[in-house]
Amino acid sequence: MAFVQRTLLGIFLFLGTAGLHLFIGQQGAAALGHYTQQDGTDVKEELTKRLTEEQEARWILDAVDRMPEDVRQPKGMSIGEIQKLTDEILLRGEGYLRNHPEGKNVPMVVPALCRIYLMNCNRHFIDSGRLYKERNGQDAPAAWTAALKKGYFDRIHTLLDGELAKVEEGSEAPCELIRLKADAFWHGQQYPRCINEYKRILERCPDDEDMDVVLTALLNAQIRDRDHKGAAATADQFLAAHTDSDLLPHVLRLKAKALQESGRLLDCLRWWKSIEGVIENAFRGDPLVFGDKTVEISDRCRKDFQRYYEEVNFAIGFLEFALGNYKEASESFTREMEILTELINAQAASQVGQIYAKRTERVLESLLRFAGKPTPAISLGENWVGGVAFDPAQEKGNVLLILFAPYENPRYLETLENLQRLYMAHGNDGLRIGWIASSKGRSDKQEQIDRLTRQCAQLGLAFPAGLDLEEGSPNFGQYNCPVGGATMVAVDRNGNLAWYKLDPTFRDDSIITQVAIRLLAESP
Repeated sequence: MAFVQRTLLGIFLFLGTAGLHLFIGQQGAAALGHYTQQDGTDVKEELTKRLTEEQEARWILDAVDRMPEDVRQPKGMSIGEIQKLTDEILLRGEGYLRNHPEGKNVPMVVPALCRIYLMNCNRHFIDSGRLYKERNGQDAPAAWTAALKKGYFDRIHTLLDGELAKVEEGSEAPCELIRLKADAFWHGQQYPRCINEYKRILERCPDDEDMDVVLTALLNAQIRDRDHKGAAATADQFLAAHTDSDLLPHVLRLKAKALQESGRLLDCLRWWKSIEGVIENAFRGDPLVFGDKTVEISDRCRKDFQRYYEEVNFAIGFLEFALGNYKEASESFTREMEILTELINAQAASQVGQIYAKRTERVLESLLRFAGKPTPAISLGENWVGGVAFDPAQEKGNVLLILFAPYENPRYLETLENLQRLYMAHGNDGLRIGWIASSKGRSDKQEQIDRLTRQCAQLGLAFPAGLDLEEGSPNFGQYNCPVGGATMVAVDRNGNLAWYKLDPTFRDDSIITQVAIRLLAESP
């Protein structure tokens, strides 16, 4: 009992002494000006600010999570609801960053906000262009559009760079931020910088669960940047590890595209033939076999394979035609028509398949009518620029490339520039080029010739160009060329039609060049 009493007394004396020391210490600190009594206002404001920051950040992050995975085919939300939510996320996101630049949730809000910015970019540009036209009565000039896009993507990069600057050297790679930088460069069409960022992901984030997506994005960027050798290597890297990906059909097609655009026509033909069976098996619903590996594909992947099932025989026929194998080309085009006709009759053809049906029909008809036979005459009368005419009958012994295309059409500017380069490089070898432009309705004849003349001068074209001004553009009809679009025709040294290409664009520069070189190498 005495022990307990002594213990309690000791505790009481200790607490009393400690309290006295604290009281005296506070009084002394106050006398010296080192102690400020808390009135609770500052603490309350700080707590309120933190709570507000947390609430605003949580709303933004939750709203981003509510976005459908595929906004083009959304489930559970209408397009209008998605657009409204997008606008609110961007508005409140920028407000959050303005009010809480040092907020603890900034590292999470910035990447979420940038994802929405990237998702919304095309809509923003289209809407802005439409508003400009409504207010000014004309389309926005190219410089205005370029400035709009630059400002938009600069904002994304500024946000991402701010977060990247916080990453300490030697720490774990900020894979999400690097991926967003790469995607921003992709949408901004800065392909070399985009490629560098995707390669950083491959090097620094090898365990990224979306590596198949990253490789496909890199492959696309390399093709856009015309790095066809790199693109083919990236496709092979994908196929070595990701044949179970839903992106498989697109990568198979993109490798073919890389080979074709690089001018490797024979390699491209071999590639299409090597994957023809894979594409057909996927369309029929059979498992896919790659070496000793059997792959089961999803319904979505199988649906995407149909897109290429509707194209594969056209692609093979197109390459056979370009290589001068008319019989094989005819067989492939015929097979293509049989497949597409069956799908159309069963109402199972996609929109792309229906387009290929019309294209295949015209190309096959042209092949059967013209290939290996003398070319039809071209008669434009006096409607030649500068009075310099182009007559295929007078050019026997030379190789001819004839472009049937409308003038002042941006789609074919790069094709014309490529033809000019080809002419300067191989004119002395016997290459001749002519441009037959279609009439623009009821416009004044001389005005149209003057406009064509100006375009030829602006492009520095050294080869003949003329206008098919007669009603219905009969010279286009002579060569089975659709009026309003473009068609490329190649003629060999014997004066026989050797190749026919619908809608030649800059993507066809390499194949046009290879066809010309092949024909130049042949003796008349």
